[in-house]
Amino acid sequence: MIRADDDHAKVSDQVAELHRGTVVVDSLAGGPVVFTAAMRDRLAHLDERLPQAEFFREIERLNTSTFLTQKFDMYWQAIKESMVDVLSVSVGAWGDKQFSFRGAVYDLGEWHRRFAKIPQFTLISDFTSLREVKRSGATGILLGFQKSTQLEGDVRNAETFHGLGIRMIQLTYNDHSYAGDGCMQAIDEGLTFFGRELIRCMNELGIIVDLSHCGLRTTMEAIEWSRAPVAVSHSACAALHPHPRNKTDDILRALSSTGGYLGVCAVPAFLADRRKRRPSVAVMTEHILHALDICGEAGVGIGSDWGVKGSPVPVLTRLRSESRSRGFRERRQFDFAHITDGFERWSVGFPRITRSLVTTGLSDAAIKGVLGGNFCNFYERVTVAGQHNVG
Repeated sequence: MIRADDDHAKVSDQVAELHRGTVVVDSLAGGPVVFTAAMRDRLAHLDERLPQAEFFREIERLNTSTFLTQKFDMYWQAIKESMVDVLSVSVGAWGDKQFSFRGAVYDLGEWHRRFAKIPQFTLISDFTSLREVKRSGATGILLGFQKSTQLEGDVRNAETFHGLGIRMIQLTYNDHSYAGDGCMQAIDEGLTFFGRELIRCMNELGIIVDLSHCGLRTTMEAIEWSRAPVAVSHSACAALHPHPRNKTDDILRALSSTGGYLGVCAVPAFLADRRKRRPSVAVMTEHILHALDICGEAGVGIGSDWGVKGSPVPVLTRLRSESRSRGFRERRQFDFAHITDGFERWSVGFPRITRSLVTTGLSDAAIKGVLGGNFCNFYERVTVAGQHNVG
């Protein structure tokens, strides 16, 4: 028993050292899901008839006010517990309608209020600020969109939002967008003319092209069309679980051959069929290892996109309703109430993934790459490609 305790302590020390030794990046993260007593009380008293858009906007306003009044110790404790340095945060998903220009402006306004007053946050604007975030001790925030409809069909709006801090844009969500088709579309007709123009614009600006929710054809065409490496910021491996949201080995090889990046997610529905196996950190590790086998050690990271346990009932109720409206059906087992064992809370997830990777015998260098080194290198490649495109 003493030996087991010693081994556990040794692994814990190794986990801590691995996190200290690299910039740890979650390439799609909501971050800690924490609500103070005052926030829960406010949510409990919101009018149940409040439209979805206004409900989620109110949550963002509550978060900002709690940050600004320095009453969010729970959040910062969770950040410390996670040992994560950079969160890639989606904005503009709600607004007056889903994924709208107006909703994006609302969310960006809330984040810039935080950046102006909260020194613990820093905006990631380029790969240099990404690499330096560890030294500063602040939590880096990389802002992105999970659909291109916020641009309202005008590529010039990509320039506008770049000026407001957006550094990653997903071409589609589950359905059709101006740019192409999502993974839940019955027929994927590939990139549109607007999609090609948008990718060119994003390449020049150094904005990361994200293909996480894109359909197979749209994904492959975007990889081929882009002059810069592209990302699948949060997905899993179709070879292990053939969910429409997961990426095939052919896609992984195409990503790898062009210097792209895959962030393996912690979403239970994408990791395993719950009727056959419980989604867990161990299963997530299998997806990471498979991706490493296909992509090599330089192109794989973590984009969790999960960890909602502890959300107030009104929030979970609204989230579950929202998931149905966005193309996730019950037969696909997507439910915000489901849990990935070991990743019940975002704050505990990353250390447990690291511990799991250590037990597989992966080298320290490979693990540091997965934790964030690979994303840092990928973002630098995107930036360098953008500079060449402008020239």
